Amino acid sequence: MLNLATETIFWRYENQELADADLVTDLTRAICSESQLSYPNSKLQVVLSEIVTNAIDHGVLGLKSKIKDSPEGFALYLLERERRINELENGWISITLEKLSPGSIQIAVQDSGAGFESTDVYPLAESTADLSLYGRGLLIVSSLCASMTHVGSGNCIVIEFDAYDDDRRTSVVGTSNTSAELTN
Repeated sequence: MLNLATETIFWRYENQELADADLVTDLTRAICSESQLSYPNSKLQVVLSEIVTNAIDHGVLGLKSKIKDSPEGFALYLLERERRINELENGWISITLEKLSPGSIQIAVQDSGAGFESTDVYPLAESTADLSLYGRGLLIVSSLCASMTHVGSGNCIVIEFDAYDDDRRTSVVGTSNTSAELTN
């Protein structure tokens, strides 16, 4: 969990700000700048893209990936995403950055959604990753981070990212019983 005694930086995006196509790129640039990591940083960009997109699509907007099962499913998914984001009035995500050591950072992404049971998602993602149009995001993140934990009700993910350790693989931890309330 985040150690608030160290230097932490917060970002919060609400409602239509979540539709910004440059949100992840801008966030990656800001995190690299604050953490003295080189930019562009494709590894961090991929990690942030996966966890921020999941927070928005599945957390804030409540979209279900199963929509993508049909041949026209991905197009329907994108149309429904656009409709929901245009009607959004009380949705948000917050990002917290903690510097651990040179090149090592901890990032928490929390959303205003209801969350999910992470112990149900990981086995499903592993079993369908090669066959499905969805379900690979958490596996990608876990392969690129030193650790990944879902906190509280599952609406907060905390990752430890090491920019200099490409050989280290993630230990995936399920849900923590710690409060997920980082921001309101």
